[in-house]
Amino acid sequence: MKRIGILSDTHGYLDDIDLVLEATADQEIDMWLHAGDYGDDARYMQEHTDIPVYAVRGNNDRVQPLEPREQLIPLEDTYIYMTHGHEVSYYNRIQKLIELGTCGICESRQYLVGS
Repeated sequence: MKRIGILSDTHGYLDDIDLVLEATADQEIDMWLHAGDYGDDARYMQEHTDIPVYAVRGNNDRVQPLEPREQLIPLEDTYIYMTHGHEVSYYNRIQKLIELGTCGICESRQYLVGS
C-alpha cells in the first residue's frame, strides 16, 4: 500500500513545510500531494525531497508557471483526482471518475477515498 502525504494552503510558509518534511523524513511516504495555494511551495518541496510532488493550482496561485487546475494521478490499480476545489467541484467529475474505475478523490477542503 502506498503512503501519501497531503498538504494544501501553505501560503508561502516554507518553515512549516520544512517542519513537515523533517517530521516525516523517517516515514516511507511514496508521494506528496499539494492541493494548491501556493504552487511555489510545491516546487520548493520537490527541491527538498526525493519524493515525487504532484500539485494543482489554488485560488491564490497567480505566479507563472501555474499548475493545472486538476490532476488525475494513477496510483496502483486506482486513481487520485486532485483539485483545490475553488473552481472545479469534484461533484461534476465523479461520474467520469466512476467510469475510469476505482477512484480516490482529493480536494483541499475535503478528502474522500472510494472504490
